[in-house]
Amino acid sequence: MVMVLLLGILMGARYNGGSGDAEKFVKTLSDSSLNFKYSMLEKATGSFNEANKLGQGGFGTVYKGVLADGREIAAVKRLFFNNKHRASDFYNEVKIISSLNHKNLVRLLGCSCSGPESLLVYEFLVNKSLDRFIFDSRKNKELNWEKRFEIFIGTAEGLMYLHENPNTRIIHRDIKASDILLDSRLRAKIADFGLVRSFQEDRSHISTAIAATLGYMAPEYLVHGQLTEKSDVYSFGVLLLEIVTGRHGSISRKEQSRTSSIQTLCCITTKTSTSTSKASFYEYFIQDS
Repeated sequence: MVMVLLLGILMGARYNGGSGDAEKFVKTLSDSSLNFKYSMLEKATGSFNEANKLGQGGFGTVYKGVLADGREIAAVKRLFFNNKHRASDFYNEVKIISSLNHKNLVRLLGCSCSGPESLLVYEFLVNKSLDRFIFDSRKNKELNWEKRFEIFIGTAEGLMYLHENPNTRIIHRDIKASDILLDSRLRAKIADFGLVRSFQEDRSHISTAIAATLGYMAPEYLVHGQLTEKSDVYSFGVLLLEIVTGRHGSISRKEQSRTSSIQTLCCITTKTSTSTSKASFYEYFIQDS
């Protein structure tokens, strides 16, 4: 049984009028073993039926479907971009993502650009995202401390691979619990790294558009738009606190009566600073959960 995740990019006005590069790309992709026909993916998801919708992210909608041969496809993300995107942009995304191969990254299986939308086909992970576990009072009990540590280490290894890949180093820029998917053994894999900015020689990047989630953004990125690997490290630190505490790194106005994971850490650090027992630190979370 093969499960996949589809990621769609609204191209509008077929590749901005259809340049020679676009036509060349379409032909190259059509001849590739990575190619999926749009009609096949559309049928597999029931024409992207709402009944097959698994969730809504910042970049698009996630669906589930089944191919004609019975293979189960995971979900489809249809990105919401304007129609000024060119085929070369999509090509660059495909090239970047398909070149990456690591046990802690969601794997690209294929793509399609033959229909009104361009789609990327990804591996699907049966346990979906980490936030479904750590922020749920019942499901978080399925993650013991050993498993949480493994998720933490796996995420760190995947992130290090993105940052240190000699061919294409990548800054994720939006590491959070919903971007960490879990397989059948609850092993972590980073998702949505294909939507980030890659960087080659520069050690930093000045982004004109802030594209990340509040509560996970490093101060220099939020204030100045300066994007570096350290931006991901900051977000990773917030994620670590969430994995340990089971609480969101930031809180909305509706949740102002609750404390965030960062506020909780400050509180318990004070409470346990005079204690020499490491157990008291963990017991705080166990008793409070």
